Amino acid sequence: MKSILTLVFIPLTTLLFSQQNTLSISGQIKDEAGVFVPFAHVYIKGSQKGTVSNTEGRFNLKVSADNKNETVVFSAIGFKSAERKLSEWKSPQLIVLKESSLVLDEVVVSDKFQPKDILVGAIENFKKNYKTSTHRLEGFYRTTFQQDKSFMRMLEAAIYIHSNGKMHNRQRIEFRHIRKSADLRTDKWKIYDGYVNHLVHNHPIQSGQWGFLKKGSLKFFHVDLLEVVAQDNDLLYVLLAKSKSDSHAIYDAIVTIREKDLAIVDVLLKFKPHLSDNFSWAWERRDTAKFFSYRQESRYTYQEFEGKFYLRSASWHRKGKVLNTKTKMTEFDTESLDELLITDIMQGNFQQEDKREEELDIYRMADYNQYDAAFWENYTRPVDTKHFKSAKAKLEKASRLEQQFNENTGRLVRKPAKQLSSDR
Repeated sequence: MKSILTLVFIPLTTLLFSQQNTLSISGQIKDEAGVFVPFAHVYIKGSQKGTVSNTEGRFNLKVSADNKNETVVFSAIGFKSAERKLSEWKSPQLIVLKESSLVLDEVVVSDKFQPKDILVGAIENFKKNYKTSTHRLEGFYRTTFQQDKSFMRMLEAAIYIHSNGKMHNRQRIEFRHIRKSADLRTDKWKIYDGYVNHLVHNHPIQSGQWGFLKKGSLKFFHVDLLEVVAQDNDLLYVLLAKSKSDSHAIYDAIVTIREKDLAIVDVLLKFKPHLSDNFSWAWERRDTAKFFSYRQESRYTYQEFEGKFYLRSASWHRKGKVLNTKTKMTEFDTESLDELLITDIMQGNFQQEDKREEELDIYRMADYNQYDAAFWENYTRPVDTKHFKSAKAKLEKASRLEQQFNENTGRLVRKPAKQLSSDR
């Protein structure tokens, strides 16, 4: 197989000094054809303080003014990384990279070396490639919910993920700050929501529960080589692990593996729609209704720092319908999107203050956490996508989103008078 890859990076970038003595960097990443580059890694060189571009290739990053002489790196699978010095940026500016082509020699998979061998090698290199000592990830989580194509509620959370570094060991979530909108649903068939736990605890490298990443279960999958791509000077194998029968797995997996160390850098899970009846969470049922999905996809990306890989981002997109279990009729269509972005990696032991991380219902947790307007005003969130803007526009037909956050977050705790006045 031959592949010719080119990159043109065209962000409309701004560099601003805020009152908090920080640098605000925003822009957009595109390829030579003007197509958005989603899930690109944007970070300060030599650190993992950064962000990931959204589905439209847009990014937003705030860093300390002390970093004004540092370099920002932009990288994505299939492209050559770009670097720009913060000190040389002027607002506004247009950055265009000259065409850079990397021709890959034809890759021949012999009878002695099959695509499945690549995946087996990746499994065997887990401990070498992924962090095995205590660390903490800082992240941002957002979930939105639609009913009959109309947005009904939204929640955002700033979290820490505590890990003891042991593979297949449950990580712990610390919720630093949470905020939620009003709930516009008329039929509250779904009582609670716990997808943030799924994104953290069940990501493929950590959980050890996915059959395509178990040597003993690979016999139940057909593994094919889809393509070979490049990132900088590295080759990456893109594999398809397709389950041989529905009884073995309810999903197919597209796995991207770096050639030089067989590190998994990207996983896309596509769940089989006709098996949705076997994949409905407890909170998606009640006596008279049940959720059936016709589209489910999860994606996980991983980033390298000091020779080890860590989770970079995770998402879970679900579309389906709620059926009346008695009449078998559709009551309404639903769509939910859950996104987790890791913004920083910290090594060492950390004191965890929040002991309620095992609570499944994050919406319920928001009732017990006071809304801190000052925190969110200074917090660096990903650039808002069209999806978020649509959700905001719909929800704000009731009232301003900021007002909803203030009114619906911390409803079951009493706010001090000073906090109330500062939120207005």
